Amino acid sequence: MYCAKIIYPRASETFFDFDHYFEVHLPLALAAIKPYADVVKVEVDKGEGGMSGADDLPFHCICSVYFDSEEGIAGFRKLFATPEDGQAVADDIANYTNSAVQFQFSETIDHS
Repeated sequence: MYCAKIIYPRASETFFDFDHYFEVHLPLALAAIKPYADVVKVEVDKGEGGMSGADDLPFHCICSVYFDSEEGIAGFRKLFATPEDGQAVADDIANYTNSAVQFQFSETIDHS
C-alpha cells in the first residue's frame, strides 16, 4: 500500500480549524482526487501532545491518504499539477490553517 501524508507543523503563531477541515476541506479534496486516484482510506491524526504534553505538540494534524499502488501517489501529484482541479483544494488551505503544509509520500509496510 502507498500513502500520501499531509503534515501541518505547529508553531506558536499557527492555527488549525478542525471544523472547517472536516466539514469543507476533506470532502472538497476527496471529490477532487476521485478522477485521478482511487483512495482506499483516509486517517486523520488530530494532535494532542508530544512527549511532554500539549506544550510540545509538533503537529496540528497529519492526514494519511492511502492508495493500493504507486499510481495513486502519481494521481495525487497530478491533481495538484492540474490547476483547474487542484487549485480550489490548494486555495482552501488558508481557510483552516496558516501552517506551512508538508507532504511525504511513502510505501507502507505492515509488520504485524
